[in-house]
Amino acid sequence: PMADLEVVFPFKKIYFKPTDIAKFSSMVLTVVVAIVKKYLAGGEMTFVMGFIILFLFFKCIQLFFNMKGTVENAQRAMSDLLYARAMDNDQGVLLELIHSMEMQELKESILGYYCAYKHGSYGVTKHQLDQEAEQFLEQSLNLNSDFEVDDALNKVTSDGMVRLNSHGKYVARSLSEATDRLAHK
Repeated sequence: PMADLEVVFPFKKIYFKPTDIAKFSSMVLTVVVAIVKKYLAGGEMTFVMGFIILFLFFKCIQLFFNMKGTVENAQRAMSDLLYARAMDNDQGVLLELIHSMEMQELKESILGYYCAYKHGSYGVTKHQLDQEAEQFLEQSLNLNSDFEVDDALNKVTSDGMVRLNSHGKYVARSLSEATDRLAHK
């Protein structure tokens, strides 16, 4: 099976750094030169020379596995980062839904206040406000919808932006008064 990183970034490869390649190459070259020089010179292998060649050989192996481990750690870190960003227990989706609902409620309240505000101190009935809001949505947004007038009126009256007068009509407060009431809520 393909690794997650290869699926997300199919053309992304993590390479050894040039300095690491140079270190590794110089170590290998040093071992090879030491072995070749010793055999071409015809001298016998002393304990010290054998120990140095063996030490250099194991250093080459250690350096190679360190470089390989660094690449694997980088790939693991990238995969973990992608996983952490993608899998937030659907909290991001839930927060987005809540935000969308709050924005919808706010738009509904603003439209209800606007429709009542247009009528000034004369006020507007619930039925008139409902028709005007639906008409506004149809003309402005080409959206045929059923405006939730009861919900909108409940919000704007409870927030103090609109009041019910003695004739049963809803009268919007002035914009400055409405914003003051919202600020002190």
